[in-house]
This record gives sequence, structure tokens and C-alpha cells, in this order.
Amino acid sequence: MNWRDEYKSKLRTADEVAALVKSGDRINLGGGLMIPNDFCMAMCNRFDEVDNLLFAVGLSFKMYDFALPDINKGKCLIESVFLSPGERQMVDWGTCQHVPIHLSQLHLYQQSRNFNMAGFIVTPPDEDGYFNKSGGGAFNSRELLKNVEKVFVEVNPDAHWCNSDDFKIHVSEVDYIIETNYEVGVLPPIEITATEQKIGEYVADMIPNGSTLQIGFGGLADAIGNLLKSKKDLSLYAETFTSSMAELCKSGVVNGANNPLIPGIASASFAFGSKEMHKYVHKNKDLMFYDLKWINDPNNIAKNKNLVGVNGTLCMDLTGQACSESIGLKQFSATGGQLDFARGISLSGTSKFILALPSTFTTKDGEVKSKIDITLPPGSVVTTPRIEVDYVVTDYGVAHLKWKNLSQRAHEMIRVAHPDFRDELKSKAKKACLI
Repeated sequence: MNWRDEYKSKLRTADEVAALVKSGDRINLGGGLMIPNDFCMAMCNRFDEVDNLLFAVGLSFKMYDFALPDINKGKCLIESVFLSPGERQMVDWGTCQHVPIHLSQLHLYQQSRNFNMAGFIVTPPDEDGYFNKSGGGAFNSRELLKNVEKVFVEVNPDAHWCNSDDFKIHVSEVDYIIETNYEVGVLPPIEITATEQKIGEYVADMIPNGSTLQIGFGGLADAIGNLLKSKKDLSLYAETFTSSMAELCKSGVVNGANNPLIPGIASASFAFGSKEMHKYVHKNKDLMFYDLKWINDPNNIAKNKNLVGVNGTLCMDLTGQACSESIGLKQFSATGGQLDFARGISLSGTSKFILALPSTFTTKDGEVKSKIDITLPPGSVVTTPRIEVDYVVTDYGVAHLKWKNLSQRAHEMIRVAHPDFRDELKSKAKKACLI
């Protein structure tokens, strides 16, 4: 049977694939914008017939009805390795639980769960019968697909093809094929705040020509990207390829000239951004996508020279402990790859690891508070331990903590705190015998 005939023999409707799900099944649904929409919609109609399901996702941008308490009724647990705003709501409802992992170990988590089904969006096949797992393909590791009993895909012509051997999957490797044509979601432009702009200016000054970049997505990432347009010969080695990175590639600012691992190529693991970014990524041979276990491996990260990694954090203490994923006891996002890159950059010896955060936040009651304090708020998760923190950037400057003693660290952190809180922080530091 040639692959085209095999393709036809595996065609099913979303309802037919959903009908295969039985109580106790453990299904990996991928992440980001590549979660199989039609299958999820079909599953919403089956919750009176099944029980004890596990759905695994990550950073999902759409909420399906089976996450609603009145429909879920405790029949399905949703696990997420990285919380989106919708998943934070699902956690509050009790229908979702967060799984703390390093993204470099996503494949190990997937192996541990013994998934028996996996599904995700793919592009139409090429002339050799290969699909492409597209922009969120890294959330379905090669190891996962080898071990599950059933693999189904939703073939969507709107999905973009990521240049990658890791993201290719042949018609012969899947069990069921659903054809669909809905428009794959995009990330809308994020308004850059004045604080993010100021932080971005400090960070951009720390990125010399010839550097390799690791920057995430969001307002701060876009602010930094916009400020790098005058730089030369930058490279990209990051988990996420974003709209701002696409613009730097188009202009020639990011050209991979000094990338020791893959010269002339920008590398990433998934792509989230605008429709224009998706068009730019589609079959672009100047980009290369890899599984997270490769991109986020600290040993591979360390092979990059002059890598500048920029990661956001939510709050920090005066010694440099950083909470980047929770607000007190409430899980907000995830560790993601932050510690992977902190460790890899530390091993490099030639690179910079930057944590960025606004100096203050405003409570629901309108009270302005410092994001830097003598200790982290009760219940806060230490995402990046102080031993791995290199630079800290706020809207009031740059603190360098690497190799500093605790007293020096406290002075550095107070210096980049908001001026209104510096005296209070000094008093707290003295009482704690830090300074």
C-alpha cells in the first residue's frame, strides 16, 4: 500500500476517533496552538459515557467545555506542564493540576504517565508522506509517539510547516487521521508598557553584536526585540520563536553568523505569534526546530558562546532567590525552561543569564508594593535558586549578583528596587544582618 492509499484508509471523523476513548484512557493532547480542536469538541459530548480520563496539555490557549466543572464532574483530570490564563482558571475549578517539570525533561514526564493515546495538529503531508507537527510540535516528543497505542492527527492546511527532522511524522506512524480546516489560532499583539520598555532598554544595552539570544514571548520580549534592530550578527537559540524574532530574522539582524552549533540557522522548539510570523516560519530553511530535550539540554545550551538568556520573574528576595511561577501559593505559570537555561549558561562561562522584573506591582486595592523584599511571600515557589542568578534587571537598573556575597547581593538588589522602598529594604536587611 502506498502512503496515499494508507492515508485514505486511516481517515476518520472527529466523532469516530472520540468514540474510541474509553474509561481510564490517558491521552496526551500536545500544547500551545496545536491541540486537536475537533477531537476536543467531539469529546465534550462523551462525558456521560466515560470516567477516569487523563488529558495532558501545556500552555493551551483555548478552553474546552470538558474543563467546566458542570461537564467534567470529576470524570477527567487535565494536567498541564505550563499554565496559560485559561488553565489557571481550570486549576481554581479543580479540573486541572499543574505538573512541575523542566522543559528539558518533558519527554521523561510523558514516559512516566504511560499514555495510551496521543493527538495533535499536523500540516498536510509532503510528497513523501510526511506530516509536520507544526509550531507546537515539541509538546509531543518522539519517545511519546513510539510508546502510545494509538496516535491520531488533525490535518489542517492552516498549520505552518517547521523546518525540522524532529517534527516530521510519516503517515505510516499514525493510526487515525482527521481532516479539518479551521483557522489555527494566533497570539494577538501585546501592548508594551512603559516599565517593560525601560527594562528592555537596559537589557538591549547588555546584548553586544554577535550575541546569541534566548528570549521568551510577551510584552517584555517584544520590547527587547524592537530595541535590537540596530544590532549586527545575532543568533537565536531559544525554546520559543516569536513575532519579534521573526522581524529580526527578516531584517538580517539575526543571521546565525556566530552560532557555533548551527551556523546561519536560528533554532527553537516551538513558534507562537502572529499570522505573519506563521507565514514566515512556513518551510523556512533559515530556521531549524528541535525537540525540547535537545534545545533545553543544559549541556547543549553551554555549547553556545556569548549567549544572552532573558527570562521574566515575578518577585525576588534580597539574596537573589527568584519566584517566576507562583503568586504565593497560587500557581501562575511554570518553571518552563528557565532553570535549564540558567544552568546551561552557568556552565558556558561566556554567557549572561538575565532575570527581569518590574520594581513594583499594584494590589487590587490600589496599593503599590515592591517586587523585591527581604524574603519571598509565603508559599512562593523558588524557580531559580540564587546560586544560578547572574544579572537582575528592573526599571531602575541592572544588578550583578554572580559571585557576590550575601551582603553585596543585598546592596545590589536594593539599588535596583523602587526608590520609595529602598530605605525600608535597608532597614530589613540590617535587622537580618545582611548588611
